[in-house]
Amino acid sequence: MGFIDIIKLWPKIPALAQDIDMPTKTVQKWKERDYIPPKYWLILIEAAKKRRFRGVTLKHLAELAAQ
Repeated sequence: MGFIDIIKLWPKIPALAQDIDMPTKTVQKWKERDYIPPKYWLILIEAAKKRRFRGVTLKHLAELAAQ
């Protein structure tokens, strides 16, 4: 699962943007770049937990960034 796949867990980009209190355009750029900046990982992980998405962990995000 890559960064794009994590973003696609949400039904739509605006839903993710709302969950993490970020502008939709910012999240769209993350998807286009296939990258989520590390400073947003913790809030993203919490948002994923609230939606009961599996596999969105700090370890996984760090592994993706290292690739």
